[in-house]
Amino acid sequence: MFRLSRPGGLKPLARPTAARDVGPRLGRQQVNRPKERRVRTELYRRLRAFLGLALQAGLALGGVMGLSAALLLGTYVALAQGGTFAVRQAEIQGNVNLTALEILQAAGVGAHSSLLTLPMGKVLAGLNSLPLVERASVQRSWPDTIRIEVVERRPYVQAVVEGRIHMLDHGMRPFAPVRSLETVDLPVITGLSKADILEPDEEISELMLAARRLLETMPAGAPDGAGRLSEVHLDRVWGLSVVFSDLPATVRLGFAGFDTAWPRLEKVCADLKQRGELERALIIDLDSERRVVVRLAREAA
Repeated sequence: MFRLSRPGGLKPLARPTAARDVGPRLGRQQVNRPKERRVRTELYRRLRAFLGLALQAGLALGGVMGLSAALLLGTYVALAQGGTFAVRQAEIQGNVNLTALEILQAAGVGAHSSLLTLPMGKVLAGLNSLPLVERASVQRSWPDTIRIEVVERRPYVQAVVEGRIHMLDHGMRPFAPVRSLETVDLPVITGLSKADILEPDEEISELMLAARRLLETMPAGAPDGAGRLSEVHLDRVWGLSVVFSDLPATVRLGFAGFDTAWPRLEKVCADLKQRGELERALIIDLDSERRVVVRLAREAA
Protein backbone atom coordinates (compact mmCIF):
# COMPACT_ATOMS: atom_id res chain seq x y z
CA MET A 1 0.00 0.00 0.00
CA PHE A 2 1.16 3.52 -0.72
CA ARG A 3 0.18 6.87 0.64
CA LEU A 4 0.36 10.10 -1.24
CA SER A 5 2.44 12.70 0.69
CA ARG A 6 2.67 16.24 -0.30
CA PRO A 7 6.45 16.95 -0.20
CA GLY A 8 7.91 13.65 -1.23
CA GLY A 9 5.35 11.79 -3.39
CA LEU A 10 4.37 8.17 -2.85
CA LYS A 11 5.68 6.40 0.24
CA PRO A 12 5.00 2.77 1.25
CA LEU A 13 2.86 2.31 4.30
CA ALA A 14 4.47 -0.95 5.41
CA ARG A 15 6.56 -3.80 4.24
CA PRO A 16 4.59 -6.58 2.46
CA THR A 17 4.48 -9.76 4.35
CA ALA A 18 5.82 -12.87 2.75
CA ALA A 19 3.20 -14.84 0.76
CA ARG A 20 2.36 -18.21 2.20
CA ASP A 21 2.95 -21.20 -0.05
CA VAL A 22 0.05 -23.64 0.51
CA GLY A 23 0.83 -25.91 -2.48
CA PRO A 24 2.84 -28.51 -0.57
CA ARG A 25 0.15 -28.74 2.05
CA LEU A 26 -2.55 -29.38 -0.56
CA GLY A 27 -0.41 -32.05 -2.16
CA ARG A 28 0.09 -33.81 1.09
CA GLN A 29 -3.70 -33.95 1.79
CA GLN A 30 -5.45 -37.18 0.78
CA VAL A 31 -8.99 -36.98 -0.67
CA ASN A 32 -11.01 -39.93 0.66
CA ARG A 33 -13.98 -41.25 -1.56
CA PRO A 34 -17.17 -41.57 0.49
CA LYS A 35 -18.47 -45.09 1.08
CA GLU A 36 -21.92 -44.29 -0.38
CA ARG A 37 -20.33 -43.33 -3.70
CA ARG A 38 -18.51 -46.64 -3.88
CA VAL A 39 -21.74 -48.56 -3.22
CA ARG A 40 -23.60 -46.58 -5.91
CA THR A 41 -20.92 -47.27 -8.48
CA GLU A 42 -21.03 -50.97 -7.75
CA LEU A 43 -24.81 -51.04 -8.16
CA TYR A 44 -24.54 -49.25 -11.52
CA ARG A 45 -21.96 -51.77 -12.67
CA ARG A 46 -24.16 -54.74 -11.73
CA LEU A 47 -27.23 -53.15 -13.34
CA ARG A 48 -25.37 -52.64 -16.61
CA ALA A 49 -24.27 -56.26 -16.55
CA PHE A 50 -27.83 -57.45 -15.88
CA LEU A 51 -29.30 -55.30 -18.66
CA GLY A 52 -26.71 -56.61 -21.07
CA LEU A 53 -27.62 -60.20 -20.27
CA ALA A 54 -31.36 -59.43 -20.56
CA LEU A 55 -30.85 -57.76 -23.95
CA GLN A 56 -28.91 -60.76 -25.23
CA ALA A 57 -31.63 -63.13 -23.97
CA GLY A 58 -34.37 -61.01 -25.56
CA LEU A 59 -32.59 -60.93 -28.89
CA ALA A 60 -32.14 -64.69 -28.79
CA LEU A 61 -35.82 -65.27 -27.89
CA GLY A 62 -36.96 -62.87 -30.60
CA GLY A 63 -34.87 -64.70 -33.15
CA VAL A 64 -36.38 -68.04 -32.12
CA MET A 65 -39.93 -66.65 -32.25
CA GLY A 66 -39.31 -65.00 -35.61
CA LEU A 67 -37.95 -68.23 -37.01
CA SER A 68 -40.95 -70.15 -35.64
CA ALA A 69 -43.38 -67.64 -37.15
CA ALA A 70 -41.63 -67.85 -40.49
CA LEU A 71 -41.79 -71.64 -40.38
CA LEU A 72 -45.51 -71.58 -39.49
CA LEU A 73 -46.28 -69.05 -42.23
CA GLY A 74 -44.35 -71.09 -44.75
CA THR A 75 -46.20 -74.23 -43.72
CA TYR A 76 -49.58 -72.44 -43.97
CA VAL A 77 -48.79 -71.10 -47.45
CA ALA A 78 -47.60 -74.50 -48.58
CA LEU A 79 -50.77 -76.20 -47.33
CA ALA A 80 -53.01 -73.49 -48.78
CA GLN A 81 -51.39 -73.60 -52.20
CA GLY A 82 -50.76 -77.30 -52.24
CA GLY A 83 -53.20 -80.12 -52.72
CA THR A 84 -53.67 -81.17 -49.11
CA PHE A 85 -56.75 -79.01 -48.45
CA ALA A 86 -57.80 -78.33 -52.04
CA VAL A 87 -61.56 -78.61 -52.62
CA ARG A 88 -62.11 -81.92 -54.40
CA GLN A 89 -65.77 -82.56 -53.54
CA ALA A 90 -68.85 -80.35 -53.27
CA GLU A 91 -72.01 -81.64 -51.59
CA ILE A 92 -75.02 -79.51 -52.60
CA GLN A 93 -78.46 -79.98 -51.07
CA GLY A 94 -81.85 -78.30 -51.48
CA ASN A 95 -81.49 -77.20 -55.10
CA VAL A 96 -84.46 -77.98 -57.35
CA ASN A 97 -84.31 -75.44 -60.15
CA LEU A 98 -80.70 -74.33 -59.74
CA THR A 99 -77.94 -76.55 -61.09
CA ALA A 100 -74.84 -77.45 -59.10
CA LEU A 101 -72.71 -75.47 -61.54
CA GLU A 102 -74.80 -72.32 -61.04
CA ILE A 103 -74.46 -72.65 -57.27
CA LEU A 104 -70.69 -73.21 -57.35
CA GLN A 105 -70.18 -70.29 -59.73
CA ALA A 106 -72.19 -67.98 -57.48
CA ALA A 107 -70.23 -69.22 -54.43
CA GLY A 108 -66.90 -68.68 -56.19
CA VAL A 109 -65.72 -72.23 -55.50
CA GLY A 110 -63.59 -73.91 -58.14
CA ALA A 111 -60.84 -76.42 -58.72
CA HIS A 112 -58.18 -74.07 -57.29
CA SER A 113 -60.08 -73.29 -54.07
CA SER A 114 -58.65 -74.31 -50.70
CA LEU A 115 -60.60 -74.94 -47.52
CA LEU A 116 -57.95 -73.02 -45.55
CA THR A 117 -58.34 -69.78 -47.48
CA LEU A 118 -61.99 -70.08 -48.49
CA PRO A 119 -63.75 -66.75 -47.62
CA MET A 120 -66.96 -68.02 -46.04
CA GLY A 121 -68.62 -64.60 -45.86
CA LYS A 122 -68.01 -63.97 -49.54
CA VAL A 123 -69.29 -67.45 -50.41
CA LEU A 124 -72.56 -66.85 -48.52
CA ALA A 125 -72.98 -63.42 -50.09
CA GLY A 126 -72.59 -64.93 -53.55
CA LEU A 127 -75.18 -67.63 -52.84
CA ASN A 128 -77.71 -65.18 -51.39
CA SER A 129 -77.34 -62.98 -54.46
CA LEU A 130 -79.04 -65.64 -56.58
CA PRO A 131 -82.67 -64.60 -57.23
CA LEU A 132 -83.98 -68.09 -56.52
CA VAL A 133 -82.16 -68.53 -53.20
CA GLU A 134 -84.08 -67.59 -50.07
CA ARG A 135 -81.27 -68.59 -47.69
CA ALA A 136 -78.11 -70.66 -47.78
CA SER A 137 -75.53 -72.24 -45.47
CA VAL A 138 -71.92 -73.36 -46.06
CA GLN A 139 -69.73 -75.75 -44.05
CA ARG A 140 -66.18 -77.06 -44.40
CA SER A 141 -65.65 -80.81 -44.19
CA TRP A 142 -61.95 -81.49 -43.77
CA PRO A 143 -59.80 -82.18 -45.58
CA ASP A 144 -61.25 -81.61 -49.07
CA THR A 145 -65.07 -81.26 -49.06
CA ILE A 146 -67.42 -78.27 -48.95
CA ARG A 147 -71.11 -78.64 -48.06
CA ILE A 148 -73.64 -76.13 -49.44
CA GLU A 149 -77.33 -76.18 -48.57
CA VAL A 150 -79.80 -73.82 -50.22
CA VAL A 151 -83.50 -73.14 -49.71
CA GLU A 152 -85.04 -72.01 -52.96
CA ARG A 153 -87.85 -69.52 -53.20
CA ARG A 154 -91.06 -71.26 -54.23
CA PRO A 155 -93.37 -69.65 -56.78
CA TYR A 156 -96.77 -68.74 -55.35
CA VAL A 157 -98.35 -66.98 -58.33
CA GLN A 158 -97.33 -65.79 -61.77
CA ALA A 159 -97.49 -62.15 -62.83
CA VAL A 160 -97.84 -61.24 -66.48
CA VAL A 161 -96.07 -57.91 -66.86
CA GLU A 162 -95.72 -56.27 -70.26
CA GLY A 163 -95.77 -59.62 -72.05
CA ARG A 164 -93.31 -61.35 -69.70
CA ILE A 165 -93.97 -63.80 -66.88
CA HIS A 166 -92.53 -63.11 -63.44
CA MET A 167 -92.75 -65.52 -60.54
CA LEU A 168 -93.87 -64.17 -57.16
CA ASP A 169 -93.18 -65.94 -53.89
CA HIS A 170 -95.58 -66.09 -50.95
CA GLY A 171 -94.48 -62.61 -49.88
CA MET A 172 -95.58 -61.37 -53.35
CA ARG A 173 -91.97 -60.52 -54.14
CA PRO A 174 -90.85 -61.07 -57.75
CA PHE A 175 -87.88 -63.10 -58.84
CA ALA A 176 -86.51 -64.07 -62.23
CA PRO A 177 -88.45 -66.65 -64.25
CA VAL A 178 -87.05 -70.14 -64.15
CA ARG A 179 -86.88 -72.47 -67.11
CA SER A 180 -88.57 -75.38 -65.38
CA LEU A 181 -91.34 -73.18 -63.98
CA GLU A 182 -92.50 -71.54 -67.19
CA THR A 183 -95.34 -74.01 -67.69
CA VAL A 184 -96.30 -74.45 -64.03
CA ASP A 185 -100.03 -74.31 -63.31
CA LEU A 186 -100.41 -71.30 -61.00
CA PRO A 187 -102.90 -68.42 -60.81
CA VAL A 188 -101.90 -65.44 -62.92
CA ILE A 189 -101.91 -61.84 -61.71
CA THR A 190 -102.47 -59.14 -64.30
CA GLY A 191 -102.84 -55.37 -64.32
CA LEU A 192 -99.28 -54.57 -63.17
CA SER A 193 -96.63 -52.54 -64.94
CA LYS A 194 -92.89 -53.17 -64.73
CA ALA A 195 -92.52 -50.29 -62.28
CA ASP A 196 -95.37 -51.71 -60.17
CA ILE A 197 -93.66 -55.06 -59.76
CA LEU A 198 -90.10 -53.79 -59.26
CA GLU A 199 -90.82 -50.76 -57.05
CA PRO A 200 -94.47 -50.98 -55.91
CA ASP A 201 -95.98 -47.93 -54.29
CA GLU A 202 -98.33 -48.10 -51.31
CA GLU A 203 -101.49 -48.70 -53.39
CA ILE A 204 -99.95 -51.52 -55.41
CA SER A 205 -98.46 -53.12 -52.30
CA GLU A 206 -101.90 -53.16 -50.65
CA LEU A 207 -103.48 -54.63 -53.78
CA MET A 208 -100.87 -57.40 -53.95
CA LEU A 209 -101.38 -58.26 -50.29
CA ALA A 210 -105.13 -58.24 -50.91
CA ALA A 211 -104.56 -60.72 -53.76
CA ARG A 212 -102.73 -63.01 -51.38
CA ARG A 213 -105.58 -62.80 -48.85
CA LEU A 214 -108.02 -63.60 -51.66
CA LEU A 215 -106.09 -66.73 -52.62
CA GLU A 216 -105.81 -67.81 -48.98
CA THR A 217 -109.54 -67.41 -48.31
CA MET A 218 -110.68 -69.02 -51.54
CA PRO A 219 -112.25 -72.46 -50.96
CA ALA A 220 -110.71 -75.53 -52.49
CA GLY A 221 -113.58 -75.99 -54.94
CA ALA A 222 -114.68 -73.19 -57.28
CA PRO A 223 -118.38 -72.40 -57.73
CA ASP A 224 -120.28 -75.08 -59.58
CA GLY A 225 -119.61 -74.78 -63.29
CA ALA A 226 -116.98 -72.05 -62.89
CA GLY A 227 -113.93 -74.27 -63.23
CA ARG A 228 -110.60 -73.28 -61.69
CA LEU A 229 -109.27 -69.84 -60.85
CA SER A 230 -107.00 -68.71 -63.69
CA GLU A 231 -106.51 -64.94 -63.28
CA VAL A 232 -106.56 -62.22 -60.62
CA HIS A 233 -106.69 -58.70 -62.06
CA LEU A 234 -105.48 -55.73 -59.99
CA ASP A 235 -106.92 -52.27 -60.56
CA ARG A 236 -106.38 -49.09 -58.57
CA VAL A 237 -110.04 -48.07 -59.02
CA TRP A 238 -112.01 -51.32 -59.03
CA GLY A 239 -109.79 -53.35 -56.76
CA LEU A 240 -109.56 -57.08 -57.45
CA SER A 241 -111.36 -59.03 -60.16
CA VAL A 242 -111.10 -62.76 -60.83
CA VAL A 243 -111.55 -64.91 -63.91
CA PHE A 244 -112.40 -68.62 -63.85
CA SER A 245 -111.57 -71.08 -66.59
CA ASP A 246 -115.19 -72.13 -67.29
CA LEU A 247 -117.07 -68.99 -66.29
CA PRO A 248 -117.53 -66.39 -69.06
CA ALA A 249 -118.11 -63.51 -66.62
CA THR A 250 -115.42 -61.50 -64.85
CA VAL A 251 -116.13 -61.39 -61.12
CA ARG A 252 -115.43 -58.08 -59.37
CA LEU A 253 -114.60 -58.40 -55.68
CA GLY A 254 -113.38 -54.93 -54.70
CA PHE A 255 -110.78 -54.41 -51.99
CA ALA A 256 -111.99 -56.54 -49.05
CA GLY A 257 -114.64 -58.98 -47.85
CA PHE A 258 -113.32 -61.90 -49.89
CA ASP A 259 -114.30 -64.55 -47.35
CA THR A 260 -118.01 -63.69 -47.76
CA ALA A 261 -117.82 -63.21 -51.53
CA TRP A 262 -117.47 -66.88 -52.43
CA PRO A 263 -120.83 -68.05 -50.96
CA ARG A 264 -122.57 -65.15 -52.68
CA LEU A 265 -120.92 -66.02 -56.00
CA GLU A 266 -122.11 -69.59 -55.60
CA LYS A 267 -125.72 -68.44 -55.23
CA VAL A 268 -125.50 -66.02 -58.16
CA CYS A 269 -124.01 -68.64 -60.47
CA ALA A 270 -126.70 -71.15 -59.45
CA ASP A 271 -129.46 -68.61 -60.10
CA LEU A 272 -128.06 -67.58 -63.51
CA LYS A 273 -127.67 -71.23 -64.50
CA GLN A 274 -131.26 -71.96 -63.52
CA ARG A 275 -132.44 -69.06 -65.71
CA GLY A 276 -130.24 -70.13 -68.57
CA GLU A 277 -128.32 -66.84 -68.51
CA LEU A 278 -124.97 -67.96 -67.09
CA GLU A 279 -123.38 -68.07 -70.54
CA ARG A 280 -124.52 -64.50 -71.23
CA ALA A 281 -122.98 -63.05 -68.05
CA LEU A 282 -120.17 -60.56 -68.73
CA ILE A 283 -119.59 -59.03 -65.28
CA ILE A 284 -120.70 -60.19 -61.84
CA ASP A 285 -120.08 -57.34 -59.39
CA LEU A 286 -119.86 -58.45 -55.72
CA ASP A 287 -118.16 -55.32 -54.43
CA SER A 288 -121.23 -54.21 -52.45
CA GLU A 289 -122.48 -56.50 -49.71
CA ARG A 290 -126.04 -55.18 -50.11
CA ARG A 291 -126.54 -56.04 -53.76
CA VAL A 292 -125.13 -57.99 -56.68
CA VAL A 293 -124.88 -56.40 -60.11
CA VAL A 294 -124.83 -58.67 -63.17
CA ARG A 295 -124.19 -57.38 -66.66
CA LEU A 296 -125.43 -59.65 -69.45
CA ALA A 297 -124.56 -59.71 -73.09
CA ARG A 298 -127.28 -58.94 -75.60
CA GLU A 299 -129.25 -61.86 -76.85
CA ALA A 300 -128.61 -62.93 -80.42
CA ALA A 301 -131.31 -61.78 -82.82
